[in-house]
Amino acid sequence: MISRRLDFDALSVVEPELLKYWDASARNFNFSDHHAMIALTRTLVKVDMGYSIQLSETQLCPNYFNRLDYVLFLQRLIDLTPDSADLPVFGLDVGTSQSCIYPLLCTKYICNISKMIGTDIVPEFIDAAEMNIQRNNLSSLIKLAVVDQKENCFFPLFKQKFHSEEDAIVFTMCNPPFYTSAHQMTTSRERKNDFVKQQTIGHVSELITDGGDYSFIMKLLNDSESFSTRVTWFTSLIGNLSTLRRLVPYLKANQHRIIYGVHRFKSGAYTVRWILFWTYKMEYKPPPELFNFSSKFLNAKKFVQIMQDRKDDSYSLRSRILVKLFSLPYTSLHLRDVIVIRLPGNVFSRSYRRSGEFNFDGSEYIFELDVKRRKITWRNGLDHKVFESFCNVINSL
Repeated sequence: MISRRLDFDALSVVEPELLKYWDASARNFNFSDHHAMIALTRTLVKVDMGYSIQLSETQLCPNYFNRLDYVLFLQRLIDLTPDSADLPVFGLDVGTSQSCIYPLLCTKYICNISKMIGTDIVPEFIDAAEMNIQRNNLSSLIKLAVVDQKENCFFPLFKQKFHSEEDAIVFTMCNPPFYTSAHQMTTSRERKNDFVKQQTIGHVSELITDGGDYSFIMKLLNDSESFSTRVTWFTSLIGNLSTLRRLVPYLKANQHRIIYGVHRFKSGAYTVRWILFWTYKMEYKPPPELFNFSSKFLNAKKFVQIMQDRKDDSYSLRSRILVKLFSLPYTSLHLRDVIVIRLPGNVFSRSYRRSGEFNFDGSEYIFELDVKRRKITWRNGLDHKVFESFCNVINSL
């Protein structure tokens, strides 16, 4: 993987056109020039991936590291998905644009990638993207489709003969248009630091849509319901924190049927973006490192709790915890450095305490208890209240 500390002297040897925008004596590259960014992106694609691409001067030029960071996050998400090792991976890029940059990056950085699909509502974009695919002999790996923006965003998945959801990982990704109008785009750009101002050149469909990225992502969320069993992870880039705030009511209202999270990343010195990821597979509990964006208004379900402060040592605490755990009915324990607790249902409910019976909700509950680090992790199960009850029991000891 190429270093983020760009060596423009070396890159200029690969692509002499960069010399037009690189002042070697001042050690300065003209990042604000659209043509300079096109030349730089082409060069980075060539040096980092070994691919050759063409980019239009009248369309949006992708920021290479911003796109790369999104794809690297997807690989982490896939790696941390239960039982995902060695499974084939299929991806859908909603709005692939002329560069086809996301599918190209996925062929290099997503392990076990079997097929990528790129869609767009602009036929000319698909034609240009197809040229980049053919130029790099990737026609068997990347498929493209022109779509109607009124249709379900994920409809192209129906046309592909993928493996069933039991033996494949399927993800979707999207970099939606951020702005509602040209005025909003201009105003947003004027608020930026002079250092990061760049020429904003692109097709209207790449930059502007009715309702901005909020409406676009809401359509993704609504459309995803039809593919709840077929897709492992849905994701979308978010360009504005205000958009995330507006999405929260929907996310909170649907916590009973979707697992969601937000990952914040910063590819350059100034630009911050967020990735919203969600799944209908309620047994999936992503580890806390993927939820690196914390905010009171987001209020996503917590899969990890830190035990209350205690003065006793870990050995004494572990002994008391084990005595309590052995008293729980139907409990399976794996005693290691981290204690793994398996429960067949909600053994903490009032109905169980009264009658000795519990309502089986169809899932096994698995919790991990790291006494040394005072950490309790929810690994499996449908009802978050059961996890809360378990934490309360442990903290009461």
